[in-house]
Amino acid sequence: MNIRLHSCLALLLTMTACSGSPDNRYYTLSVESVPTSTVTAIRTGRGAYAIDAVVIPDVLDRPQIVLRSGANAVEVLDYDRWAGSLPDQLQRVFAADLSARLGVGAIADPGLPSAPQAGRIAISILAFSPERHGESVIEASWAISEKGSGPAGGITKTHRARHIAANKGSDVPALVATMSDAVAMIADDIAMSLASED
Repeated sequence: MNIRLHSCLALLLTMTACSGSPDNRYYTLSVESVPTSTVTAIRTGRGAYAIDAVVIPDVLDRPQIVLRSGANAVEVLDYDRWAGSLPDQLQRVFAADLSARLGVGAIADPGLPSAPQAGRIAISILAFSPERHGESVIEASWAISEKGSGPAGGITKTHRARHIAANKGSDVPALVATMSDAVAMIADDIAMSLASED
């Protein structure tokens, strides 16, 4: 009888502990509309550029959202997570942001089979650091290779940009919205560098 009572109590305590855990919350980056100050360039007859898989720092390559909490410290949010792989989200959002800026047919849909392309865009995120009580920083470099230029496709130019986005708030949804704005700033830079290739 005592053993059965102890077993029931242990089961009850386990169920209570499990029910007290917070639920995970999931987020995605959003596509940002083209700001009126952005000069868009419609590319015609060149073929679509494909965006390669986006490279991110190892510290960000995890399901949890990571915030900068000091010069040498980060905060990993255990219950606030990306709904999917962050590199995949970045590739999708960059493709959509660039399509909005450069016109239909300028950027290949990363989810569809590849068609003949004008070239490729390789993007590396060097820093993507939102802070709960501060600003959000994004720094990226990208290389544009034109089809058929050089022995291996040929990188024509490498670019780099850094932006600081004002936070829309200190809660996680507001920080994710700010991160989407920061990605759009880099998309503006990539669009301008592609337009200059014309």
